[in-house]
Amino acid sequence: SMGQMATINDELDLETAQGISKALAAIMRELVATEADPFVRARGVAYVAQTALKAIEVGNLETELQELRQLVEDQAAAAEPPLGRWRS
Repeated sequence: SMGQMATINDELDLETAQGISKALAAIMRELVATEADPFVRARGVAYVAQTALKAIEVGNLETELQELRQLVEDQAAAAEPPLGRWRS
């Protein structure tokens, strides 16, 4: 119902791919549960599923990028000489 969707929307984080994936999953549950024409439901679920898959892919890329960024920062920190070494 619309009241339930408002509650779901208030609880979701729409700033990250993971949050958007959760929002799309909630929308899919609502579409499946609705009393609309089966053809309309099927089209809606297919559309949301396609979008959800893209959000999941982006979320996976975000995670990999964060891990790679941390690895590069760790390696750069290990390669930098300590400041005391260059002081007289």
